[in-house]
Amino acid sequence: MKEITFNDFYQLYQNEQLSLVDVREVEEFETLHLEGAQNLPLSQLTDIYDQLDKDLGPLALCHL
Repeated sequence: MKEITFNDFYQLYQNEQLSLVDVREVEEFETLHLEGAQNLPLSQLTDIYDQLDKDLGPLALCHL
């Protein structure tokens, strides 16, 4: 898995050039998440993997 710096992430986020995937559970996601993030809990990821936009590089985010 490739790691990027916060600055690189922020540039991609501002330009909407990534598919932001928040892998935390629903309750955590509902408490706080980044705008545009898609909640795909890690516990369900294998079942709903096909929902990811394959044209954009997904980014897994575990904590804010």
